[in-house]
Amino acid sequence: MEEALQNIRTIKAFATEEFEHDKFSEKNQSVYKTGSKLSVLIGALIGGIQFMFGFCMGAVVYYSSQLYSEGEISIGDITAFLLFMIQLMMNFAITTGAIGNIYKLFGASEKIFKMMRYQPDVNSTGGFVPQREEVTGEFEF
Repeated sequence: MEEALQNIRTIKAFATEEFEHDKFSEKNQSVYKTGSKLSVLIGALIGGIQFMFGFCMGAVVYYSSQLYSEGEISIGDITAFLLFMIQLMMNFAITTGAIGNIYKLFGASEKIFKMMRYQPDVNSTGGFVPQREEVTGEFEF
């Protein structure tokens, strides 16, 4: 009788399955909405970076063609500058991605710490635990 009364919390946990399902669905929907917003922002950021890269490249090509037609620079100078510009833009893009990953890391660590501090509604400790000396019996095959 004592064991049955002590383990009522286990029965209560199974009786709240619909509540737990609804709570999970709500949190899952929240994560989905946040992920959708993040995807849109990342897409806009990458699109903006590519647009700026193309615009800068076009401006450099246009201006350098003007300078070349006036005889102020050579094709080698234009090529060297464009290669340096590509390297600079790629490093900028990689840095942007790394910063995004750092923010994701902070968000994930915050979730982990929150889970570590979480106290469940149903107490899962306690109850009847038989001692080794109390367990006796024989097996028959």
